[in-house]
Amino acid sequence: MYSVTYIINALSFGSPHFASLLLAFGLANAIGLLEYIWAVVLTVREKKGPFPVWMHTFFLAHDSTAAVVFTWLAFKYNFFWLFVVYGIGMYTWTVMEIYCLIMGIKYARQEDWGNKNSGPISVKYATQQVIIQTLVMYCIINVLRYLMQDTAMFLWLPLTNFVMAIGPGYVLNTRRDREGSSVLVYIFIVIGTIINFAPQGIGFFTSILPSVFNQPIWFAVGVVALIVAVINLVRVVGLPGKKQNPQSKHKPVW
Repeated sequence: MYSVTYIINALSFGSPHFASLLLAFGLANAIGLLEYIWAVVLTVREKKGPFPVWMHTFFLAHDSTAAVVFTWLAFKYNFFWLFVVYGIGMYTWTVMEIYCLIMGIKYARQEDWGNKNSGPISVKYATQQVIIQTLVMYCIINVLRYLMQDTAMFLWLPLTNFVMAIGPGYVLNTRRDREGSSVLVYIFIVIGTIINFAPQGIGFFTSILPSVFNQPIWFAVGVVALIVAVINLVRVVGLPGKKQNPQSKHKPVW
């Protein structure tokens, strides 16, 4: 499908397309960071976040795997800048995901695992569910990575954008207001979906691996992801706004 050497050559400073690829890389990853930073801010302020538990466990398994992969690649290929940057980024995302899961177990476990017919959800039960989910996600991601021969995660990385586009909508099914959610997160997701599924010359993955991603099937998936992301944005805008907590100095997270 691709080779690590090909990735290195395409993103080396002397490459004729280096500037455009660097810009596409920066835009895509900046949006990805903002999506999760906002999730952390919401979790700190409102004790629950915009993503369902399975999204956190999926991204934890994916990003911690990718962190190890890029660390290994960095050592093997003389600390090539892309592997170093991606490695640091993946460790950063992993920390944010672990934090969100811990806070979810502590404060949002009733919403995450309970229903109107269930009793109180214990910390022990919630912790067990997170561990089981994460292990399952590790198995799925790494078995498929092996079958895909995805040496540098360059097939798995783009797929996470589809999960980001559709996943947050699941929490809106049970919420009656914007608490724990954010209009801005859904705006970031719409923008990120457009960027990551954009054609060659704009999108990072379609530009660096056009034979794989600059294809009709990828754009069809992108259209579906964008439609769902826009629908979720409309849904969250339609929910009642947040009220100012008189005991808090901070304004509600928009």
